[in-house]
Amino acid sequence: MKKLNLSDEERELLESVERGEWKPVKDLRQEVKKLQMYARKTLEKDKEE
Repeated sequence: MKKLNLSDEERELLESVERGEWKPVKDLRQEVKKLQMYARKTLEKDKEE
């Protein structure tokens, strides 16, 4: 297997996933819509400033 050349941050994330610390969201579509709305609102707010 090819050894990955990861940054410290990437290595921490990979180890966290492998330890089972990440859990799937219950309704992925709803979560994506919510985060898209947050992003849109942030862009609108930043445009006003």
